[in-house]
Amino acid sequence: MSAAETDVPRSDHRTEANLLGNLLALAGNSLVEETIARLRPEHFDHHLHREVFAGIVAVRAPGDPADEFTVGHYLRDAGKLGDGPAYELDALEFSQLTTVAVFPAHIDAYADIVVKLWGDRRLYEQASRLAAAAHAGRQDLIPEQRESQGGRLPLPGRSGMRRHGAGARPGGQHPV
Repeated sequence: MSAAETDVPRSDHRTEANLLGNLLALAGNSLVEETIARLRPEHFDHHLHREVFAGIVAVRAPGDPADEFTVGHYLRDAGKLGDGPAYELDALEFSQLTTVAVFPAHIDAYADIVVKLWGDRRLYEQASRLAAAAHAGRQDLIPEQRESQGGRLPLPGRSGMRRHGAGARPGGQHPV
């Protein structure tokens, strides 16, 4: 892994846990309602956090409060939460979520971080797949438009001209 890949984390499980702990601890608060509405389970990197958020959404669907007890009950009934390795989710780790809920006033900022890191992970995954496919010589990934542009892909809003920006390197060098 290069230094550039380690500079920016693609996940932050502490922020995810803090966000979920606040969502569970502040069930019914209008700020929580707005935050939940803009999140999806896939925004969370940690599998426990994805399942907990999916549980929050499922419990809220019929109008029930989504706190630690109702979500925990839902996950237990679904066979996902319990003690020991037989369960997908560890009950102790779940119960600790509300103990890490600090700074509830920052819940919106925590959600922003979680969504941004999800976007970064998606972008990294797509770039990795594309690079691997290109390395393997997959020509089907190259748009037909490329040939009509003299081997260059047009950049959005730039009439096909390559300038300093996407893909450019300092000194005007472009990646090969």
